[in-house]
Amino acid sequence: MDKVAQDKPRITLRQLASHLAGIGRDYPPTETEDWPVSTIPRERMQPSTENKSELTYAPTYEAVMKAVSKYPLVNVPYEYPIYSNTGMSLLGLANVAANQMGNASALNEPQSHKELLKRDIFDPLQMKSSFFNIPNDEELRSHIAVPSVNTEYVDIPFGDVLDPAGGQYSSLGDLAMVMQTILSPTGRGGVISANVVREWLRPLFSFSSVSEEVGAPWEIIPSLYDVKAYTKGGNLPGYHSEFVVIPEYSIGIILLVTGEYSDTRTILKEVSKRFIPTLRKLHYAEIERRYAGTWVNGEDIAEVELKKGALMLKKLYINGVDVLKSIHDTLSAQTAHRNVQQMESTPSVALWSTGRAGEFRLAFGRPNLNKVKDVGCFPYWASFDIALHSRGAPIDLVYWRRGVFTYPSAGVSLDRKK
Repeated sequence: MDKVAQDKPRITLRQLASHLAGIGRDYPPTETEDWPVSTIPRERMQPSTENKSELTYAPTYEAVMKAVSKYPLVNVPYEYPIYSNTGMSLLGLANVAANQMGNASALNEPQSHKELLKRDIFDPLQMKSSFFNIPNDEELRSHIAVPSVNTEYVDIPFGDVLDPAGGQYSSLGDLAMVMQTILSPTGRGGVISANVVREWLRPLFSFSSVSEEVGAPWEIIPSLYDVKAYTKGGNLPGYHSEFVVIPEYSIGIILLVTGEYSDTRTILKEVSKRFIPTLRKLHYAEIERRYAGTWVNGEDIAEVELKKGALMLKKLYINGVDVLKSIHDTLSAQTAHRNVQQMESTPSVALWSTGRAGEFRLAFGRPNLNKVKDVGCFPYWASFDIALHSRGAPIDLVYWRRGVFTYPSAGVSLDRKK
């Protein structure tokens, strides 16, 4: 047990990407002997100026690695996020090394973060206005925004070590291409698989006292005008940006700001206040167009409505059987021994998307437990995929294909009633 207690935690790429590795913000730190003092010079709050390359803003690789080895973690991994530029630098360096290790000839592979991004992201997405050093191309140079304050930062290369943390220049058009491949990974020219995007767009840590979550590398707003927003802010002296993905509506917002004003979050809220309500209406209208209404085939009938933003199956009669009531009564009987009031009528059932276009599961939950406060298991997600199939399909599955409603376990398809 003593050995287990003394084991040093291993740092993973996921921890680095989500600022959950516990590595300090900027290494190597500035050392001071005259502490405490009443006034701290601003330059003392910056990373150490020692051991920096003469041509770049960043510390050398040797200085960073020595500091990472020397100083203990701020906290243990996954305890809570510690924003770390050093962690992002290590992530970029690790990506380069992993790519080289995965190929027979490492010398023929990209040797730096900027080379790896150019090969795997910039070139495939045709991002012609993204780079890490001021280009020689006069046309590109003429479009680089120079802030009214801290103008020197436009000319400072960050170098191979710090490039992953903040050395990239990019344009609105190029960032829009990145946004498009995240919102539609299966679209033409995508460089990220849909499975990776689903894994990527989710929180890894939630602050209980504030409405904010952290992902890899997202700063997540759980409710930005009632939608979850995955944001990534960027800030250097004179430069401020916000890259915002809203998966629910398949939209993105990109903010690029130079100068003294740095509050991109307030700009985001103002933009969202004006656009999200309208986009929500368009979203609901499209859902109703595709799914809502009455669907029939002879005597078989299904009724679907959009209620408070949720798609609901109101009725499903197949071969004279009230399917919703049949399943509802069966699930109720499983918990009838509990002291819970039985429902007098069969309620509508929510349709939960499976992530495959037009496919849904019926969210029955446990009828007698769905509204019970502090019930042991969350009834809805714990009750999907009822262990009963027919015709090779689960009885809680429905889907639409080419405008036709299908209930596969009953072997029936229904058309929208005209």
